[in-house]
Amino acid sequence: MVISGVDAHSYGPFNVNSRTIELSDADTMTVGTPIDSWLDTTEREITLTIEEAGMYQIEMRADEFDAYLELEGPNDYYREDDDSAGELNARIADFLAPGTYQLTARTAYGTDSGLFTLAIEPRDLPNDVELRNEGALTPDETLNGWYSGEALTYQLTIEESSLVTLSMSSNDFDTYLELYGEGVSYTDDDSGGGTNARLEQALLPGTYTVSARGFSASGSGMFELAVSAEPTEMQPDT
Repeated sequence: MVISGVDAHSYGPFNVNSRTIELSDADTMTVGTPIDSWLDTTEREITLTIEEAGMYQIEMRADEFDAYLELEGPNDYYREDDDSAGELNARIADFLAPGTYQLTARTAYGTDSGLFTLAIEPRDLPNDVELRNEGALTPDETLNGWYSGEALTYQLTIEESSLVTLSMSSNDFDTYLELYGEGVSYTDDDSGGGTNARLEQALLPGTYTVSARGFSASGSGMFELAVSAEPTEMQPDT
């Protein structure tokens, strides 16, 4: 081990901490048992068996490279993720049916190497959360839904000319909003800050379709969708 300052003028006290990490080269893993391993420029393929249907969260964390996950399973199931766990860490959160899945852990660009931790845990919804993946939206309403790669659609009825704000946020994936109907169409990706979507538009009375989805079809997870409306004399953007 060699320790050095950045140049001849860099000096002073320092601490060195070390720890032993037991690295795994296993090609299978189970729910609730994380593994630490080393990834070089080749991907790691790991078999994962899900015994009970339910919500699960898979995370790959690394300090030395951009982590990337792919998950394939029964009935042509496929998900992939790059940065949903924050920083350069990957997360797939989704409802998984019982069966055998193939999990691929790799770098985003295939050129880096380093230590990583891979974990899968059951994910329980908060006690007061109910998921609603379709139906009518009303002004001043907030709901929770679950995105699994396909857009979820809701109907929004506006009774009078209003300035409407739609916000979609998630800790699991990059959200994307579409609003269309009555001759207008609007979209947004990140105007809500971070990877959250937000639309603010003047709308005439009528019925509109709100499409809530991820920026990428490979994302998945829970989201919150909120809508508010204030009467206005503004005209819709065209």
